[in-house]
Amino acid sequence: MVELEEIYELELENEKKCTTERNLLLLLPELLEDNLNKVDSYYNQVIDYDFIMPFSNGLSLVKKNNKYGCIDNKGNIVIECQYDHIYRSNENLLLVIKNGKCGYVDRFGKEIIPCIYEDAEEFREDLALVYKNDHYEYLDATGRQIISTDKYYDMHSFCEGRALVRKNNLKYNYKCGYIDKNSKEVIPCLYDDAEDFSEGLAIVELKGKKYYIDINGNKIIDCKDYQYAGNFINGIAVVKKNNKYGCIDKTSKEIIPCIYDGILNDCGLYIIVKIKDKYGYINKLGEEITPSIYDSAYQFYEGLARVKTCGKWIYINEEGKQVIDCSQYSYVSDFNNGLALVIKEGKYGYIDQTGKEVILCQYDRAHDFSEGLSIVASNNRRFIINRNNETIRFETLNNICSSEKSKIKYLTDKLGYAVAYDLQKKEIYQVRSYQRKIKIKYDNGNIILDDAEIDKIKKFEYKR
Repeated sequence: MVELEEIYELELENEKKCTTERNLLLLLPELLEDNLNKVDSYYNQVIDYDFIMPFSNGLSLVKKNNKYGCIDNKGNIVIECQYDHIYRSNENLLLVIKNGKCGYVDRFGKEIIPCIYEDAEEFREDLALVYKNDHYEYLDATGRQIISTDKYYDMHSFCEGRALVRKNNLKYNYKCGYIDKNSKEVIPCLYDDAEDFSEGLAIVELKGKKYYIDINGNKIIDCKDYQYAGNFINGIAVVKKNNKYGCIDKTSKEIIPCIYDGILNDCGLYIIVKIKDKYGYINKLGEEITPSIYDSAYQFYEGLARVKTCGKWIYINEEGKQVIDCSQYSYVSDFNNGLALVIKEGKYGYIDQTGKEVILCQYDRAHDFSEGLSIVASNNRRFIINRNNETIRFETLNNICSSEKSKIKYLTDKLGYAVAYDLQKKEIYQVRSYQRKIKIKYDNGNIILDDAEIDKIKKFEYKR
């Protein structure tokens, strides 16, 4: 017999209690008729959270009783639901808020930097900006103070080795500049406004004039001809002139003329342009990939882009050719992990890049796939599935017990006993009945429950 110290109690309808250990699931003998797989499938798939986000870097943000935590892709609770909010990032530490204060935990839930700060930003370039008692600090991943100052009215996280700062030179006259990671003000606070650096350049404004500067503060591109200038992305920036949009490169050359009613350049393969109320695609040389004929258009993901025309969804390839007709669906999403979410007659499913409905439209709600997994809902229950539409079995059951609690309460009370199934070892090894242990014996693949009181009534034997 395996003895575990941690005991969890389930209240029964007649106010009696039944107990089970951590990582065990209470199973009911009447459900064990043929094999344990049916029981395992029945109990340990449901996600008992009020809110759950798609997986990112191996973690999913969940919410229960108005508190946030994280689970891994096996359903294990790695960060308990105890925080007011959790901000996920690509860094090793996560920004959390508890009782209105900010701090940081690692991906196993260990508190690395205590929740003592009034405000904080996520880690960027190995440093995190925090604020406390009218004082800014930059911390490293151990919580060690790298920069500390009360010199500035406002400070930003580091971008490309520079942090935007604002200094109050005169009453309500805030000037912008930049510091390096040694806290040196490498670009003086003399600008009326400024943006973070992107691809080596930042937009600043002085006396009503805008221009781009490099990380040393040198003036690179004059924006006097433009009503608007955006950050550089993949070597080009969106600009606006005479109420029309175009793009410039880092030499200030207008590589896409300002002839469009709108432009979207967000790191995709192509640039989406708008003419009147219609959208199309051009490349970074300004060459047309598709004419502006679509009612809506989105960036390319995994070689395909979704567009909508005449109320119908279709996918086009990188040559601008229609490859998937989705007129049967009321909604389609971008492709992720080789699948796209679709909705048909109010039900959610998934198609592959040939347009085949590989996961039928059967769910009441669903998310896009992320890291090979998706969260779906059916009959007010949420599950995690893989690309084969197989439900992920969890290794822990704290929340699963809660989701099935009413059924366990009723049947356990009715029968008076329950089998405990080890979710990690996938073995039955113990039974408790109103806190009385029932010993288990194995005989030729059979599980024999041996208890004096039960033996008076009947000997229970179940095939494994």
